Amino acid sequence: MSSTAKGGETRPIRALTGSRPDIPFSENLMTAGNWRLWLLLLTSALFFGCDDAPKGNTADTSCPEGKVFDDLYGDCVFVVADTTDADELEVSEPDVLDEEVAEEVVEDTAPEVVEVLDTDNDCDKDMDGAWSLECGGNDCDDNNFNRAPDRREFCDDIDNNCDGNLNEGLNCTFYANTGQLLYQIDPIKKVVSDPLPIVRDPNETGDMQWLTDIDTSPDGILYGVAKDYPDAGTVLYQFDDWLHVWSTIGSSPNVLEPSGLAISTDGVAYVLAGDSMYTMNLATGQANLVGPLGSGFFASGDCVMNKNDSLYMTSKAAGQNDTLVLVETTSGQGTALGDVGFANLYGLTVAWGKMYGLNSAGQVIEINPITGAGTLVTTFSNISWWGAASTPNR
Repeated sequence: MSSTAKGGETRPIRALTGSRPDIPFSENLMTAGNWRLWLLLLTSALFFGCDDAPKGNTADTSCPEGKVFDDLYGDCVFVVADTTDADELEVSEPDVLDEEVAEEVVEDTAPEVVEVLDTDNDCDKDMDGAWSLECGGNDCDDNNFNRAPDRREFCDDIDNNCDGNLNEGLNCTFYANTGQLLYQIDPIKKVVSDPLPIVRDPNETGDMQWLTDIDTSPDGILYGVAKDYPDAGTVLYQFDDWLHVWSTIGSSPNVLEPSGLAISTDGVAYVLAGDSMYTMNLATGQANLVGPLGSGFFASGDCVMNKNDSLYMTSKAAGQNDTLVLVETTSGQGTALGDVGFANLYGLTVAWGKMYGLNSAGQVIEINPITGAGTLVTTFSNISWWGAASTPNR
C-alpha cells in the first residue's frame, strides 16, 4: 500500500493488522479483521481526552517472546542482549591502606574529645574561692586552702598570696646571742643579721656580763640574765631597742649559774639554774625557788615557753645528746620527752608554731615538741650560740 505525498510522490503506508493490500485503506479500516482496532482507538481517545491525568493503565501489557512492554512508549519492544563475556569484565580490587596510613586516617577522622570541666570541683579543689591556673585562674596551689591571691602572708615557707614572693613585708626573725653579740635569725630564709654588740648602758659603771640567755616579754621588751661576777648570783638586764644598750634591773644572789630564762604570756619569768627552777620578778630581778627538776635532770642550756605556757628545757649528761624535757611550772618537776639528736643546745625558742634549738656549733635545729626529735635547718659557721628568744611578732 502507498499514499500520495506532496508533489505526487507515493510513500508506503504501514499495513494494519488483518488489512488487505487489494482494497483501499479506508475500506480496510472497516473490514471484519480491523473493527476491533477501530473500537479500541475510539475508546482510548474518549477516555484520555476528558482528563489531563490518566485514570490507570488498562492497556494490555503482554508481549510475545523476545519483547517486553515499555511504559514510556506504551508498546512492546525488543530486548537487546548484552553480549559482553563475563570473563572480559574488569573487577577492580578494593583499595588497601598500609598500617601507618590507616592509623593516620583514623587519627585524622577520629572525633575530637573535649573534656568538660566541673568548675565547682575541678577548678577549685581546695574550695578557697579562687580558680586554679589550669582553669584560667590565679590560684598557685589549688590543693592548699591557705594559698590564694587574697590570702594574707604569714611567716612560713610558702607563698600564701601567690604573688611569687615569700613573707614579703614581714619580720620573720627571732633573737639569738653569743654572749657578747646579739643577732636576728630568719629560720625560713636561713639568713642571719649583722650582729649588735652587747654593751652596758653608759650611765652605769662596771663591765657588762656575758648573757647566758634572753627572752621577750608579752609587751615586747627583751630581757637577759647573766652570772654576776665577781659577786655570786644572777643579774637581770633589760635591752633598749632604740639605743641598743642594756640596763641593769637587779640581781638575785640565791640563783647560781643561770642557764635559762623563759617568760610566760602573763609576764611571769622563770629561771633555770643547775637542777632547780625559780621565778623572777622582772621589775626587781629578785628570784624565788619553785623546786628541783628531779629525775636527775640538769639544765644544760636554755628553756622556753610556748603560747600555751608550757615550759620546755634541755638536759644532758656528760657525753650524751640533749634531751627535751617538759617542766611543770608549779613544782619544777621535769618529764623527759625524747632525745633531740644534737648536743650542746644552749638556745631554745618557739616562733610561728615551731620550736627551734641552737647549739655551740652554730646549728639551728627544728625540734618536735612531742617526741623531742630534732631536724637540722641550717648552720651558721663560726658562730657559737649561747641563747635565743622570740621577737614580739612571733
